Amino acid sequence: MGFAACVRILMKAKGMTQKELACKLEVSEQVVSKWLSGKENLTLETISNLERALGKRLLYAGTAEDVEAMIRRYRFVEEEDRKFEEAERNREVQSAANSESPVSQDMSPNSALEVGPDLPAGIVKSPYAFAA
Repeated sequence: MGFAACVRILMKAKGMTQKELACKLEVSEQVVSKWLSGKENLTLETISNLERALGKRLLYAGTAEDVEAMIRRYRFVEEEDRKFEEAERNREVQSAANSESPVSQDMSPNSALEVGPDLPAGIVKSPYAFAA
């Protein structure tokens, strides 16, 4: 597998278009197209910039099987990240729903302490106090 094919596979794995890669590298789409078609040679600086943009070492990409295994790992990690973010959103929605409940009360350590009318001066009612 050639260098350009490895770049194309990594771009596909990241869902990156030639235009997006060109923007990241601050070059024209035509230059990226020439690189991917093998019509223009790459400098080491360009390869280094490509590696940063794609998040992978390109000169040591290995065999086609190595690249495919890397893509499977990348997709797995992306899916796990997506699941985690979705779970976080669900927790936030649940937390917001619970805080809107009339039964809920702020039990955080920073919640305000109440001064009760039936308490002697200088005594405050803690939100952690149990009802008698």
